[in-house]
Amino acid sequence: MNAHILKSRIKGTIKAIPSKSYTHRALICAALSKGESIISNVVYSEDIVATISGIKAIGAEVIEVNSTTLKVIGFKNETSRYFNAKESGTTMRMFMPIVAALIDSEFIIYGEGNLLNRPQHGFDGILKYTKTIEYVKVMSFEDKSLYELNGNISSQFVSGLLYALPLLDKPKIIRVLKPFVSHDYVYMTINMLGLFGVKIEIHEEEDYVSYSLVEGSFYQATNYIVEGDYSNAAFFMVLGALAGEVIIEGLNLNSLQGDMKIINILREVGVNIQTKKNGISFSKPKVYNSFEADMSIYPDLGPILSILALFTPRARLYNINVLRYKESDRVKSIVQLLKGVGSIFELDDNEIIIHHRKLTIKDLIVDSGYDHRICMSGVVLGLIYPLVVLNIECVKKSYPSFFIDVKKVNGKFTYDR
Repeated sequence: MNAHILKSRIKGTIKAIPSKSYTHRALICAALSKGESIISNVVYSEDIVATISGIKAIGAEVIEVNSTTLKVIGFKNETSRYFNAKESGTTMRMFMPIVAALIDSEFIIYGEGNLLNRPQHGFDGILKYTKTIEYVKVMSFEDKSLYELNGNISSQFVSGLLYALPLLDKPKIIRVLKPFVSHDYVYMTINMLGLFGVKIEIHEEEDYVSYSLVEGSFYQATNYIVEGDYSNAAFFMVLGALAGEVIIEGLNLNSLQGDMKIINILREVGVNIQTKKNGISFSKPKVYNSFEADMSIYPDLGPILSILALFTPRARLYNINVLRYKESDRVKSIVQLLKGVGSIFELDDNEIIIHHRKLTIKDLIVDSGYDHRICMSGVVLGLIYPLVVLNIECVKKSYPSFFIDVKKVNGKFTYDR
C-alpha cells in the first residue's frame, strides 16, 4: 500500500507508543523466570509478536489479560525446536544465545525479508551455529570461560549473551572490545535484568568492557509497565519542530533509552521544547541551528535526523556505517532521499554532511524499501512538502498506530492501494 502525504498544519497531542526495546527485554526476562509476571502497556508490533513466538518456543505460557497486558509464566510448557523471528533482528540476536544455553539439541530460528542478510558474525567463536538464507541453526555455546566479541557491529549480540549468563552451568565473562556502538541498549538490558533479579557486574578498561554474573543472582518473576518509546516519538518531535506543534504524553524524563538524546539534539537546533502538565511540547523555532550527531550511539535516529538536517544550516551525521545493517541499507536510503529533494550533501566513508538549500520537491516518490523508519521519515517530510511514500504497511514492524497518530496531529494523507 502507498500513501499520498499532503502538506498539513500540524497541531495536536499523541501518547508515546510503548518502548519496543523495553518490551522485548521484559518479555524475555519474564519467560526465563519461574512463576508469573505481568507485563503491561504492550503494543503488538510485528517485532514484538516475533518475540512472543520466541518465548513460547522456549516453554513460556503467554496469556492475554487484556489488549495491552500479558501474563507470562516461565518454563510452563515443553520447549519447541524452532520459531520464526520474522524480520526482527533484536529477536534473532537475543534468542540465539538463550536457546544455545537452554536447549540440548539443535534449535532453528527462521527469518524473513532482509533478516538473514544482516550480520550474525558477532557470535563467531562464541556460539556453534550455521546460517542459510532461510534460517539460523543454533547448536550450543563454545566451551570457554571468556567470550570476546567486537563492539562495533551491534549491541544486540551483547544483550543476547547477558540473558544467557544465568542459564549457563559455569561462570562466564563477556568481554566487548571497543569501540562499542549503541551501548545504551546494553544498559537497558542490564537494568531490565536487575528488575528480574539478575545482577551483572561491569568492569571497564580503556580497550574493552567486561560483564559477569553476580554470584547467586537468578531470574525472579516480577511485574513491569513498559514506558514510552523515544525512538518512535522522535518522528513526532521532529514533525512538531518543522511543521507546527506536537505534544507527546507518556515519556519518561529519567529514561535509560539512548534515543532520549533526540531532545538534546533538538534543543541544540533551537526547537521550542516545553514540559507541560499533559506532556512535552515540540514546536517550530524562529531560526534553526546547525548540529552534529553520532550514529553509533543512536542508529535508529539516523533517518529522521536526516530530515531535520534539511532545514538546518549544516548537519553532520558521523559513524553512519552502523546504519547499513538495518532493515535496509539506511545510508543508501538516506542518500536516495537527499538526491530526490535536491539537497547539497557530502558523503564520506563514515559520515555525511548536509548543507541547507531551498528544496525542490516535485512529484517525489519515497521508496521505503520496507524499512519502517525510512517510511516514517518520508511521511514527516511529506507533511511539509507533499510526496508519495511506497509500501507504508512496513510501519507495523514497530509502530502499528503511526498513521492514526499522524491524524491526531492534523496530518493529511490518502491511501493508494
